[in-house]
Amino acid sequence: MNKSIISKAIIRNVYICLAFIASISIPYFERLSTFLFIIWGILGLLTVNLANCTYFRNQILLFMLPFLYVLNIIALVYTSNIDHGLFILEKKAALFFVPPLLFFTQDTLQPYFRKISNVFVFSVIISSGICLIIALFRSLSFTSEGLQFNAAVVEKGKGFLEANQYGGNYFFHSYISFFKHPSYFALYICFSIAYVFDITVLHAHSFIKRILLIFTIVYLFGFLLLLAVRISLVFLVIFFLWKYCRYFKKMTKTARLLSLLAFVFFVILNLNYNYRVKNIISDGFQIIRQDRDEISSNSAKRLMIWKIALDKFNVGGIVGAGPGDVQDALNRQYKKKGILTEFEGLNAHNQFIQTYLGLGFMGLLILLTHFYPLIKIKTRQNRFLINFLLVCFLFFMMESILEKHDGIVFYSYIYSVLFIENRRIEKENYVQ
Repeated sequence: MNKSIISKAIIRNVYICLAFIASISIPYFERLSTFLFIIWGILGLLTVNLANCTYFRNQILLFMLPFLYVLNIIALVYTSNIDHGLFILEKKAALFFVPPLLFFTQDTLQPYFRKISNVFVFSVIISSGICLIIALFRSLSFTSEGLQFNAAVVEKGKGFLEANQYGGNYFFHSYISFFKHPSYFALYICFSIAYVFDITVLHAHSFIKRILLIFTIVYLFGFLLLLAVRISLVFLVIFFLWKYCRYFKKMTKTARLLSLLAFVFFVILNLNYNYRVKNIISDGFQIIRQDRDEISSNSAKRLMIWKIALDKFNVGGIVGAGPGDVQDALNRQYKKKGILTEFEGLNAHNQFIQTYLGLGFMGLLILLTHFYPLIKIKTRQNRFLINFLLVCFLFFMMESILEKHDGIVFYSYIYSVLFIENRRIEKENYVQ
């Protein structure tokens, strides 16, 4: 057999393996994930098949992310802080190369796209388990009385729930999220819950498999409560109501009642014991009263940042401030409002606003095109992509997800995988 054919086959197989490994690495350390994606990208260049260009018209939305990156490059022309602008481009490089790479190698990866998604969700489950083990290890200590359990980070005498208000609890929020910022880990888990739910509905035909998948959903749901990220709780409420209404007629009376009781229990549990939910309520009163002296929590700060950023377009303007000047422009507005000391360095905490501030209306329009599938839900096969977009849309409303590696790699990679797989399924349904 020709040596070149053998070497191409080896490169192809290694590329496929690295596609799985890269997917596994996303929930873990940033440097590990970055290194694996670089190696995967280099091998991908050797596997590119230009014949895939025939799919361009059908998959043009996939190239909105590279277009957004190119717009960042163009915006450097009017960015005064060039060094920071170049740093932003370096950080967002995955937006430029991941979607086209998957597009031009889809003939190689096509049979594995669904498995790549499965592997990512499995990796999220494993990483959350590791976080629980680490939290347990941190909470255990040996004393003269033997092995003691105390989850309080600072004031060791406090109870499990009470510790949240006095220095933290190893099993809550940033302490339980060992590998990632809690908001990004909550993003991964929300997508995983939606993903596993639809696998349960669509593909779990055996009783044992359904039980295992339901247990997985309950487990991820519990871990999400430990993360205590506000927008993730909003997602759970919306997702539950959406699915409840969708399957209401197909459910037995017992299932309807149990589902409703579980939802009520979830709401009561959070209102009574989740201190971050309580803060949301107090934040609303702070904003209504416009009491600047009381604006200290994250939700209240977000609302004030959004108001400052959008007030008379005084930061971004029509074309945006440019990728290197967004933060400087925000800091100037914070200074004018007399809140620079407390707010300096805080970005918009909203991806749509952040994109508008940096790239103007054109950048915002390109970003919004990604969510076009949300308004044309036709077949049940595209639920995985719809769930992904719904989760990301909600998180984009509360976080600048595409400003950090953890969000950039997740969005560019998983979105591209799901989008190409969805287009293939739609094409097959059309042919049938």
